[in-house]
Amino acid sequence: RVELKTSDLTEDSNAIQKANDFLKAFMAGFEVQDSIALMRLEDIYVETFEVKDVKTLAGDHLARCIGRIAGEKGKTKNAIE
Repeated sequence: RVELKTSDLTEDSNAIQKANDFLKAFMAGFEVQDSIALMRLEDIYVETFEVKDVKTLAGDHLARCIGRIAGEKGKTKNAIE
């Protein structure tokens, strides 16, 4: 569990939201530098979903589905990042 707070020294009114975006990206597997970029750029955000929420899959079928989303050698995943 992580608790985010501002202080009297916080100048940016969006600091909590930026910190939340950073943590979500980092915990989703993005590199630290990419997660930091989210805080600096206003027009970029991270949206995630669970494959199981879209389609009921298990075992090899789930792994195959995730592999197809990631693309050959992770090309699609890297392009998104």
